[in-house]
Amino acid sequence: MMELLSSLAQAYDELEWISLASVHNARQPLTIIQGHLDLMRSEYPNEGWDPIENAVSDLDEFLSAHLAFKTERPHIELSIIRLMNQFLRDYKWLTTRGVTATVQGTDFHFSGNAEQINQCLRTLVDNAVDAMPHGGSLRFELTAGPGWGEVAVEDTGPGVPASHQHCLFYAGQSTKATGHGIGLVYLRRIVELHGGSVRYEDGQAGARFVLRFPTI
Repeated sequence: MMELLSSLAQAYDELEWISLASVHNARQPLTIIQGHLDLMRSEYPNEGWDPIENAVSDLDEFLSAHLAFKTERPHIELSIIRLMNQFLRDYKWLTTRGVTATVQGTDFHFSGNAEQINQCLRTLVDNAVDAMPHGGSLRFELTAGPGWGEVAVEDTGPGVPASHQHCLFYAGQSTKATGHGIGLVYLRRIVELHGGSVRYEDGQAGARFVLRFPTI
């Protein structure tokens, strides 16, 4: 029995390595495709590139989330304010989509991996931008209590229908016509690996996702 378990563990490790190698190898040609797509869009703006761009974006989201979740990452002490400020600097293109972003609340520190937390934020922000095709606002609300800290991400889109809210964090469930629900699945797993949790709430105007982490 021990020999069988050892063989299974070895096989699993090999599959994990193949999986990660495949993700790394797939991202390079995907970057090239995106670059050529941007060029073609600029030269031929009326040729209907949106379906291709959406497919490339969905694949990139899946690969990024898979890589962030599957690769072991060291945890260090993180300041949520510093993390949010850096994240928004990287996402300054939001204004080109008519989206304004604000951060308010209290700083807190927690043990985590910045790249994985950023992947969670990217998933939520990208979903919010897709839900606001004509622009809108994003509000990041930071709160803290004894032993915990929360990051709430709220948009001004249409929100999530009540019939979909119970299955948001399970594979195969998505509110987007071309989505597969992979991003939120990885988000939940990453947050849980940090000892935290995620939940959905109806916001004042749209969707509101809340990430909770144990603080240090």
